[in-house]
Amino acid sequence: PPSVVIIHLPRFLCREIVKRIVFSSNQKGHSDLYWKPSNGTGKEDLLFSSDLDKFADDVSRDGHYLIFETVSGSELWVLPLMGERKPKPYLQTEAYLTHAVISPDGHWVAYSSNESGGQDIFVQSFPEAGAKFQISKDGGDCPLWRDDGKELFYLGGSNGIVAVPVETSPTFRAGAPQTLFQVPLANSATQPRAVFAIPAGEQRILVNQVLEESNRTPITVVVNWAAELKRK
Repeated sequence: PPSVVIIHLPRFLCREIVKRIVFSSNQKGHSDLYWKPSNGTGKEDLLFSSDLDKFADDVSRDGHYLIFETVSGSELWVLPLMGERKPKPYLQTEAYLTHAVISPDGHWVAYSSNESGGQDIFVQSFPEAGAKFQISKDGGDCPLWRDDGKELFYLGGSNGIVAVPVETSPTFRAGAPQTLFQVPLANSATQPRAVFAIPAGEQRILVNQVLEESNRTPITVVVNWAAELKRK
């Protein structure tokens, strides 16, 4: 199966062996889904086109499925990357759905939804939606699985990075959420789709955050200074 990486600027998700890049492009006037070889050779190929803008969210580890969201915010779709590549709806609700990520074992999807009144994290079975679990209670966005699938992280309602121990087999179970640390973030208008990342096999979290402005000493550049000396 193809190994792929999604680039959804400014977010990118990397796999250990990357053969293709999946991305959204509006070159036809609306945002469609494309992919191309990651080694720079070959041309980009259209994966799926429709009149509605679409944004790639994640690809399953086995390279079989791409999950994407629509600009309406109320739908998540699954596009098989093998065979005929015909997309099918995964979730269609009146709620705002975003940031869908597939578990490492490919059996679950974590996503953010406002169906509970505020934006919270939910997990559902995959590739067919069914069993559903609410993970956060006080707000949550931008979920991310740990590489071994034993923990689920998300951005809490108070801008805290929250960790939840989980089990994905034989069924899904979630422990109590624990806030690890707080992060200063930009306002929602400039905030990227994902504010943190966890490198595979590493015990650290990389966070996009706003740095405090330091006092800067201005620099003055004088041009043609020799001519000024002659006048004096």
